[in-house]
Amino acid sequence: MKKIILGITLLTLLIFSSGSASAQSKLWATAYYAGWMQGQNNDGYLPAQNIDFSAITHIVHFALVPNADGTLDASANSITATNSSELITRAHAQGVKVLISIGGWNSGDGYRGAINSANLSKFVSNIVSFVTTRGYDGVDIDWEPLYSTDASLYISLINALRPALNAALPNALLTAANGSEADIYAQIYPLFDQINLMTYDMSGAWPGWVTWHNSPVSDGGYVFPSTGGAVPSANRNIDNFIAAGIPASKLGIGIDFYGYVWNGGNGTTTGGVTKPRQTWTSDPWVQGNVPYYTIMQDYYQPQYYNWDDAAKASYLSIDNSGSTNDKFISYDDEKTVQAKFDYARTKGIGGLIIWELGGGYRANQSAGQKDVLLQAVKNALNSGSTPIADVTPPSISITSPSNGASLLGAVTLSATASDNVGVAGVQFKVDGSNSGVELTTAPFSTSFNAALLLPGTHTISAVARDAAGNTSTASVNVSVIISTADTTPPVISITSPANNSTITGTVTINSNASDNIGVTGVQYKLDGSNLGTEVVTSPYNFSWNTAQTTDGTHTLSAVARDAAGNTSTALLTVNVSNTVTNPTSNLVVYDDVLQTLWTNSSWSASVNFSGTEKSYSGSSSIKTIFSSWGALSLQYGGWNSPGINPALYQQLKFAVYAPAAGTKLSVYFQNSKGQSFPSINYDVITANQWTVISIPMNQLNPNGHVFDRISIQESGGSNKTLFIDELSFIGNAVPTVPTAPLLASPINSSTGVPTNPLLSWSAADGAASYNLQVSSSSTFSSIAVDQKGITGTSSQVNGLTAGITYYWRVNATNTNGTGNWSSIFNFTTGSQTSSPGFIVYGDTLKLPWMNTSWGTTATFNSTQNVSQGSYSVSVVQSGWAGLRLRNGSWSNPVNINTSNYANFEFAAYGGINGLTLGVYFENDQSQSFPTVSNIQVAANQWQVVSVPISRLNPNNYAVNSITIQNFTNKQKTYFVDNINFNGTTLASKLSALTEDTTVPAGFNLDQNYPNPFNPSTIISFNISEQSFVTLKIYSILGQEVATLVSKTLPAGNYREVWDASNLPSGIYIYQLRSNDNVLVKKMNFIK
Repeated sequence: MKKIILGITLLTLLIFSSGSASAQSKLWATAYYAGWMQGQNNDGYLPAQNIDFSAITHIVHFALVPNADGTLDASANSITATNSSELITRAHAQGVKVLISIGGWNSGDGYRGAINSANLSKFVSNIVSFVTTRGYDGVDIDWEPLYSTDASLYISLINALRPALNAALPNALLTAANGSEADIYAQIYPLFDQINLMTYDMSGAWPGWVTWHNSPVSDGGYVFPSTGGAVPSANRNIDNFIAAGIPASKLGIGIDFYGYVWNGGNGTTTGGVTKPRQTWTSDPWVQGNVPYYTIMQDYYQPQYYNWDDAAKASYLSIDNSGSTNDKFISYDDEKTVQAKFDYARTKGIGGLIIWELGGGYRANQSAGQKDVLLQAVKNALNSGSTPIADVTPPSISITSPSNGASLLGAVTLSATASDNVGVAGVQFKVDGSNSGVELTTAPFSTSFNAALLLPGTHTISAVARDAAGNTSTASVNVSVIISTADTTPPVISITSPANNSTITGTVTINSNASDNIGVTGVQYKLDGSNLGTEVVTSPYNFSWNTAQTTDGTHTLSAVARDAAGNTSTALLTVNVSNTVTNPTSNLVVYDDVLQTLWTNSSWSASVNFSGTEKSYSGSSSIKTIFSSWGALSLQYGGWNSPGINPALYQQLKFAVYAPAAGTKLSVYFQNSKGQSFPSINYDVITANQWTVISIPMNQLNPNGHVFDRISIQESGGSNKTLFIDELSFIGNAVPTVPTAPLLASPINSSTGVPTNPLLSWSAADGAASYNLQVSSSSTFSSIAVDQKGITGTSSQVNGLTAGITYYWRVNATNTNGTGNWSSIFNFTTGSQTSSPGFIVYGDTLKLPWMNTSWGTTATFNSTQNVSQGSYSVSVVQSGWAGLRLRNGSWSNPVNINTSNYANFEFAAYGGINGLTLGVYFENDQSQSFPTVSNIQVAANQWQVVSVPISRLNPNNYAVNSITIQNFTNKQKTYFVDNINFNGTTLASKLSALTEDTTVPAGFNLDQNYPNPFNPSTIISFNISEQSFVTLKIYSILGQEVATLVSKTLPAGNYREVWDASNLPSGIYIYQLRSNDNVLVKKMNFIK
């Protein structure tokens, strides 16, 4: 079979090879340009006009996000029409081709859905349409992560996309970004113009590893001591692709404008991590994807710089006292850029890619210093040689203090500096020792406390440095004098936490301290004992992990000291409370799909999150093929995530299936601070059966550290295959009253409801029985029905009056008490005068209706469960599918005028677990209809679902099809019966004559603007009917941080402004809720 597939693919390549790349006359330099760096309207950190396009041959606009339905999301990464126009216009003016990238990290699920047989044609058409409409020159496919199991889908996409691009755009470009799966590309490489290997992000502090470079050219012959395998390198990846049969001229390697900062650890030859090829006994922690501009601003000093000639990689080595503050910083600089171009020419590969232009842009630098990395690319690309060395040193003079000055107490050191290219930094020194850190931006000024020096003559100097390493020094001699004895103590106050506040987890203690001469240090104390070491530099902040302190009241103090030994103390009282007293829900990591905010960071393992070979529950599990010592590792919320609070959860729980005997597992947590977590080992996993593993949180995390990563590692040292399912953190359970039920049927605002309706709701957690009230008053000032002690989730109501609007609510009771009332729904009973209904199904599917369902088996004469008559429709729905019924054939459609009807109704039966349904209409004109979702059908009973036509078809379009869909995205069998359109009452017809129809069509929540933002952003939304609306903001951990709207609003369009000034930078979630409709989006706050 493999040979047959290869033969077909090669035939395809021969057919379309004329549409792929021609020979390169020189190396390509293809730069990625992220939409978030460009801003929303070309107004971000790096607008297009600040890019030197003469330094590159191609630029890739990053990135559209592929959706599983075949559509493309341009808003997620700010690929706005304005941004496209600004970039393309400027690039084309300088002869640079512009491609649009599709994908990015964790885009695999979107690609897989978009390329299935139902969506592939639409997906390709959407891509080509976007390219031609916006004016791009081609497409970059960035499917990450790509697995060997994706081969057939990936090949299908490229075989469909290449000819479609050729037909629409002469000389269209098609490129790919990846780092593995050479066997896939070997089958289709002629269809690509470039296959670029992402030869960065190649290291990490993983078990069995060593410190290693982020993006090395060569492995230098070095191997892992733990396994004997070679360390990663660009050359190794290139050799793998060439060995698979791909010409070197098709391949490119990566230049990374971001680096990796390794911190701390212990047990190396220098204590902590300081250089490549070090092993450790205590794990260091790693900050990944740190921009070049941050490395240069926060870490770079000339004495730290090193060059690893074997790997062709630059790094900084910072060996501080002890090990905690040691650092090994791996990054690409000008020398690395030249080395990579030299390698590309020697190896005969096609070119290089840059990730990503914004990371290398230093906006706060002077002209000529803003884009030194890009200029190095330009020189290496165009000249092919190392740039002419800059040998001209900077000029510098000290402006304060003056030569011969007498100093007392705090003084300001100032200097002016200039250079023929640009000043990279100024370092002040006192008697030859550094005073503070190097200053990288003008004005070059810093504060110094002369009281720290002995009386007499001292030398103050300032050393100016340029990017080439040239230096100049200016010096002055000063005299330090001592006045009368200093007896004035410092002044100190603790600004946070507040006095008598309750605190939990890790908090930052902040203080303001001042002194007539200068503060020497601040020592924090807890109940009179030192809390950490003295803080000797401003700001006087200290991070305190309260999980290591007993719950209860404690005295927190801050003692300020000056050089004369005078002290002052500030005191306050805090209440430490890390014991959870309220219940928390489970945090699901994986249940058929990897949940939002979780990403795959596994190593030495092939991971498929849609494996269908085995499943503990639902339809799929995580199939993981481990290499020796590999691990399934899942990251929560990105590399800068605030993490997960362990106090909220009792245990980690998952199911595991091992097809082979001898499987051993180790389970452990990690965090970005490099704190220590124990490894929980399982030496015997029974083969060929599901085993449920539950690990108490206090075993996995005895110190209560916040964590952001789970790793499940094959610890037997051999290759194994495992299936993992139902991976969750189990929340803390505390006895409590039941939650409020969710009302289900009749749907809110239903009309034409019988005078003896069956009212139903979803089960409430912890409920023993329910209470139901029905009233003709929205305030329940008078009660028409008051039923108590209902043991099920539905109840028949009798004796209501026709033509009246009724309001109803439900609450739940158990031995701990009675919970809150549910939200209030209303319905209007039918009047005596109404137009006739329209039956779609009643024992048979009525002509000319036909079954057009997808992913679903529908049996229209089922006798297994029947609501009325002899038969019902049995629906077996697999995953994301639906029961769809069409009125008339495709060639002879029959339109439905829904203005003749009040409601669309049907009866539904969901079995033991009930149902969550959605309903929507479609027509042959592809007009837009809203989806009414989250319709809850109680377990083990028939329930009438009645949805107002005004919600399903607010614009009164003609309707050709109806779809009823199980919204859990899991395989499900359920039953429907008595499908019909309910007649319109005379009263509703009359009221419609005076109804205002100028309302928004649907329920929408727009992406905030600007995004990213600082500190304010605008959130726009619209609602199509009067309802109680909430608009709330949540942190990435689900903590509510703001409520912008919480009131009843009429139909209309709304804009709210949110100011996040008092909150930290990060990802925030905003949620719009109206009745039973909920929409959620993410936004990025960057200070």
